[in-house]
Amino acid sequence: MSNKSTIVTGSTLANLGVKIKNHSNKSIASGKANNKGTFKLKIKKQKAGTVLHITVTDLAKRQSKAAKIVVADKIPPKAPKVNKITTRDTLIRGKTETGATVVVKQKGKKIASKKN
Repeated sequence: MSNKSTIVTGSTLANLGVKIKNHSNKSIASGKANNKGTFKLKIKKQKAGTVLHITVTDLAKRQSKAAKIVVADKIPPKAPKVNKITTRDTLIRGKTETGATVVVKQKGKKIASKKN
């Protein structure tokens, strides 16, 4: 499950109700497993790091413990914005996404890198 996903799939026992809730306990999707126990629920894209809770409910209205899923970050960062560089510079400055690693290459060879 990633920040690009709009479908959550899984399996449980046949014909059970399935519910997905976000971190604030708000239901974001619900449905039912088919007769083979598989389910496929549509959701809106979620931010990376978001924790989703998935529960199933049987016909007697007994609810399972929640399975937790952490949304993975699969969207690459935008290209960094680099300040002007001259031949006298020994330091490259610019801006990028928090947590991104910036790699500087010259003629295809890595000459520097730094995690933001």
